[in-house]
Amino acid sequence: MGIDFNSSHNDDFTIKRDVMVDKFRENHDNKMSEDEIRRRSKSIFKFYIMLSYFFILFGLVFLVFGCYRTFSFFKDKHDCTVLVEGTVDSFNSHRFDSDDDSEVSYAPVFSYVYNDEKHIHIENNYSEDIDLSRGQKVSVYVDPDNPDHVYIPDYKEKYSGMVSFIIIGLALAVCPVVFAVRRAKEDTEYWIKKAEDEK
Repeated sequence: MGIDFNSSHNDDFTIKRDVMVDKFRENHDNKMSEDEIRRRSKSIFKFYIMLSYFFILFGLVFLVFGCYRTFSFFKDKHDCTVLVEGTVDSFNSHRFDSDDDSEVSYAPVFSYVYNDEKHIHIENNYSEDIDLSRGQKVSVYVDPDNPDHVYIPDYKEKYSGMVSFIIIGLALAVCPVVFAVRRAKEDTEYWIKKAEDEK
């Protein structure tokens, strides 16, 4: 009966090979498990974004409107450079719904003289509370290239809220995205930890 002197060496090699194969399979299984978890988290992220779509869209509307009012404010200040005296002639009133108990909003009508010619400026920005009175004298800055284009710093209601619109718009547009990213990250960490605990 022959003796195989290499049997011990072969057994050691077989054991090492099996350990390496098992390690490879374990790593492969873990990688596949993490990949599945990350795919699941991406789906959750998309789900939350879809749920928040209305808020994001509404926030973008606020943001664009706030940026437009800010741009309009600086453009008016830049273009209107000639100072003249103006007067609050009257107020246009408007009720935005048919409810008799609803508040009435007002928009002022200004008059001013530029180059010996009288101009009337009718505002279309309505507000419930206006810090102006009929007959009040106001500073009117006129655009020399277009005398009908004016900037009236005393009429603060026209430019009020532009920063608030931008802040609200950013909050509505960005917060849902941050929330979705955070929930997806938390979900990924939770399932990865759970998979590790079940090993």
